[in-house]
Amino acid sequence: MTGPFLDPNKDTLSPKSSPPHRACDWHIHVFAPLKKYSMIAERGYTPPQSTLADYKYRLSILGIKLAVIIQPSIFRTDNQATLEALEDWELDEDERHAILVANPAMIYGVNGAVASEPEAA
Repeated sequence: MTGPFLDPNKDTLSPKSSPPHRACDWHIHVFAPLKKYSMIAERGYTPPQSTLADYKYRLSILGIKLAVIIQPSIFRTDNQATLEALEDWELDEDERHAILVANPAMIYGVNGAVASEPEAA
């Protein structure tokens, strides 16, 4: 397992120009609350806590309203933290969300390798 990652930069600056219409952050994870949801022991990284409020703040600074939330491998197939974030996210009329949960056969192993197919029984 690698060491912890740095916390997200809290000083996100507004871009000099607006993003294109319907710009989308297409790969985000929500890592909160870490005390409530257990990370798998054999994970490849240890993220800092990153709340939904932190993420929404950064999106508002960047002017982005669309997001694809990806199930993080540190929770393997327990998607409760991701679902909780989606439930807590009050959508504006022009916002949409998506969620992707990886096939368990594609979860990263200890050495970072990805299985292409589950082993035959």
